[in-house]
Amino acid sequence: MKKIHNVYLSLFLTAVCLLSIPIAVKAQELPPPVPAYADSQIIPYGDDIRWVHETFNGILYRRQYNYTTNCWIGEWEKVP
Repeated sequence: MKKIHNVYLSLFLTAVCLLSIPIAVKAQELPPPVPAYADSQIIPYGDDIRWVHETFNGILYRRQYNYTTNCWIGEWEKVP
């Protein structure tokens, strides 16, 4: 029984010694970061809002229109 115990103990110590050997690891250099807008799969979404000008009774007015949602923004105002 003591002989089997010594065999297991020597196998365990051998395994511990083999697993504790330091392993050299070389770090890999990463490429420089790419700006998000350079990726063709990224599409920025934003509302297309522009001024619309109209003349009422000889006075020039303007109002913002959202062409993305097809709705008016705000009220008509005189152009300064």
